[in-house]
Amino acid sequence: MWTKLFASILSKRLESIFPELIDLDQTGFVSNRQTQDNLRRTLQVMNHITSENISAMLISLDAQKAFDSVGWEYLFRVLARFGFKDGFIKCIKVLYYSPTARIRFNGHLSQNICLKRGTRQGCPLSSSLFALCIEPLAQAIRENSEIKGIMIRGEEHKTCMFADDVLLFITNPESSLFKLMALLKVYNQYSGYKLNIQKTQSLTFNYTPLPETKKKFNFKWDSPTIKYLGVNLTKDMSKLYENNYGPINKEIKSDMSRWSLLPLDMSNRIEIIKMNVLPRILYLFQSLPLEIPQKQFDEWDRWISRFIWNSRRPRVQYKTLQLKKEKGGRALPCLQDYYYAAQLKPLVNWCSPNYEAKWKTMEIT
Repeated sequence: MWTKLFASILSKRLESIFPELIDLDQTGFVSNRQTQDNLRRTLQVMNHITSENISAMLISLDAQKAFDSVGWEYLFRVLARFGFKDGFIKCIKVLYYSPTARIRFNGHLSQNICLKRGTRQGCPLSSSLFALCIEPLAQAIRENSEIKGIMIRGEEHKTCMFADDVLLFITNPESSLFKLMALLKVYNQYSGYKLNIQKTQSLTFNYTPLPETKKKFNFKWDSPTIKYLGVNLTKDMSKLYENNYGPINKEIKSDMSRWSLLPLDMSNRIEIIKMNVLPRILYLFQSLPLEIPQKQFDEWDRWISRFIWNSRRPRVQYKTLQLKKEKGGRALPCLQDYYYAAQLKPLVNWCSPNYEAKWKTMEIT
């Protein structure tokens, strides 16, 4: 308990200076940054690649147990390099002093095992420390002139990060890819970060990799889509809608059919819509600036109405259920209103001088 309290204090102190230490490429664990920043920027990059007919690659890196692989000696060196004083670093070392773990196997506990790497599970400070540890990799990629990124209005875009979810944009792939993999190998030697090559995905634009390149780097080369931060990215931007809303619709329809068998009253069913269905659809609303046809909203409303009334004839108008409880409704979410709000939110951020994101400069200029 006291360890977590101490870690929380250190984490709180880091919050105010994190935006100065961590580049805008990294949106994980930094205040006022969110996954939607990465996705909106990625869509802008993809649109630029397509419209300018650029030979390029998007690479989604898959790390092997990223949080558990951080070497402590590397961590302490990174903290010193970022300018943290000895007193603060000693506080971190206290948290990582001779920790042990035991493995439960078939109901039996092993002897104590000394841990020598990895951020502490459940520690409030772990996410911040990992963000600091992976920032040197992002900086090395940005500063390596032999790894060519996507130039948009005078700014080069190479990396998008949310914690250990790393997406890379490169041009001149045959050259840049080899330099990138060599850099990742060096980073692995210092930090312990190890790439899972077979789970690393790539999306190629106007580029066919040579057979020897495919053989050397055993990526998922032939996939028409890659999944990044819960969104399916497609080469053809016109297919974003069907590749994202199609699967989520199947999941929701299947879940509702299963939930319909449960002995639930109307209030419980509405709560299920709020807690399970709405968050899944809302995330796509916030992540993808796509126009959704009216027939899709009508279809969602039919599914929800059928689920709420358990396939019986509705006794109250659907719009009445969407009213606030103080006005006689049941506060059933109106998906179309959430969609409009989600589409307007980037406009608010776009107009706010205090909101920093790289997609803003891409769109403003």
